Amino acid sequence: MATKGGAVANTAGAVTAVPTNAQSAWSFKLTEVGGVDISGSPITVNVAAVKSTDTPQDLAAAVNSALSSALKNAGYQGNEVTMTARVDSQNNASYQLSGAGNFSIDDTAKTVLTGAAGATGLGITGAGNKITGTGGTDTAATGGS
Repeated sequence: MATKGGAVANTAGAVTAVPTNAQSAWSFKLTEVGGVDISGSPITVNVAAVKSTDTPQDLAAAVNSALSSALKNAGYQGNEVTMTARVDSQNNASYQLSGAGNFSIDDTAKTVLTGAAGATGLGITGAGNKITGTGGTDTAATGGS
């Protein structure tokens, strides 16, 4: 799903609980923001741990807080890349990263974002450990929990 004038990368699957890898502080790097390649000086995004009893929305809020702080510290507005989370009637969680233009994320540690969908990660896929949001969609394989 493309957003109007934006870029999207998402995952859907049976990720009903907060992944265990998100229950410790973790980080990833932004290597492109608003269509501008910043891989020479990537922005490190440090995400605070969430509790095992937190919801997917709480995890998205933690990611958004970290994204906003990191982007503002780098001179951006802070809302150039965001995450949303939804839980459907079958208790499946969907996570979506969206940007105000193309964006790229390097999740070198492969912990939460590109970790296996289900109990340990969200399973957002890309090429290796790279997540790229463009006018289209990068969809993760489904996983169970």
